[in-house]
Order: sequence, then structure tokens, then C-alpha cells
Amino acid sequence: MIFAYFSIIRSTKKLAANGLLDQEFMNEASKKEKKWISVTLNIVSLLMTVTLVSFCVMGISYRIAGEQITINNQTSLVIASNSMKEYYSEDYQETLVNEFAAYTGLSYDEANARLEENQFNTGDLLIFDGLNAGEELNLYQVYGYRNSKGQIIVHRLIGFEGERYVFRGDNAIANDSLVKREQIIYSYHNTKLPGVGIAVLFFSSSFGIYSLFIVLSIFAMSDVAKHQYNKIKIKRLTAIKGNLHAC
Repeated sequence: MIFAYFSIIRSTKKLAANGLLDQEFMNEASKKEKKWISVTLNIVSLLMTVTLVSFCVMGISYRIAGEQITINNQTSLVIASNSMKEYYSEDYQETLVNEFAAYTGLSYDEANARLEENQFNTGDLLIFDGLNAGEELNLYQVYGYRNSKGQIIVHRLIGFEGERYVFRGDNAIANDSLVKREQIIYSYHNTKLPGVGIAVLFFSSSFGIYSLFIVLSIFAMSDVAKHQYNKIKIKRLTAIKGNLHAC
């Protein structure tokens, strides 16, 4: 990329010095420059750069922090499956909604709407509150717990068996393995950024980081090349005007 940049600048200087770009330079100079176009392009370029860098920072932070970011007792997690996307079946939906309606005193439709509020898709970025050891848990609330493999599972609490807790994803075929209280570490309260997690995962990967570096390098090289081109053009136009006055 750097070699190509220097080659283009060198070629432009040679062509300009030999007068082969005079007509092009004069045509550009005679056109009325629309400043708003230039300003708009600069703003768009800046916004794109800031957005890409922001996602990259989030991605790297997510990778360093073990696929979670914690700020002020709130943790963000990227959902990696569709186990909470929808109900596994109409039968399971009816059972779950009726149980939740009986537990809360809501109507069937109200209970169904409340449950659907905290369903989510693969790639969504969810925000969780940290749980204290003695904090009470509510049935049908969505929590994050760490399983025996160290993975964080985000499912709905649907029951108890003695001192163990029963979790299941709304779109899962069966209940999870029983969970101890100390394994449950996060509580979800319906705060999500749909699809944002996909960008976070991409920029947490080596390929995503390299891609960003290449894109930003292209932006930088383009700006530098444009600046050098304008310097060559101005210098050549000044020389042309000087020659015309001398004649």
C-alpha cells in the first residue's frame, strides 16, 4: 500500500513537471468547488472512523475481559444462540404463559407480552446487573449463570428443586441441568442492543482488528495523497501563471 502511494505521487510529480497534467489542473481550477460536498464527505469519513474505532475498542475490551464487559456493576454479554429467540412450541408457550399469569395475576395476553419482552436473538448485546449472594430471585425472570464448563448461560428461571434452580431457554427442547445459587451471577432487565453484538464479536477477532487497520490505513493514505496532489497542482498552476505573465 505504501509502495503504491509513493509510486502514484512520484508519477504525478513527473507528469506535472512535464506539463502533461496542465489541462486537467486548469479544468479543475476553473470549476466552482462545492464546499458543502467536501465538508459532508469529511464528516461522513470522520463518523465512519469514530464508529469503527469504537467497535474495535469494544471488541478488544470484550476479548480481554473474557467475553464480557463490566462497568459499574453492569455487565454486557453477546448472545451466541437462539435459545431465547421464541417459544420452542405452542404447547410450551401455553404452559409457560399460563404459569406466569398465575404467578403474577396478569391476563394471558399480558403475561405473554411480558415474557416476549425479554426474548432475544443471536448477536444481540444484553446488559445485566450483577447479583449479590443473598439477593432474592424471581420466577420467570431471565438470569445469567455460569455452568460447569465456565460458560455463561442466559435462560429463564422456571422452577426450583430443593436448593437447586431450574432454568430453560424459551426455545430450548428441555430444561438445563440443575443450577446452584452461587452459579447465578447476572440479572437481565430487558436492556438490549439488537445486532450490536455481531460487530463486537467481529472486532474482537484477529481478522476484524486487521480489517480495521487496513481500512483506517486506506483512509489515511487517501487523505495524504489528496493533500500531496493539491500541493502539486497548486505549484504547477502557479508556475503556469508565472509563465503567462512573463509572456
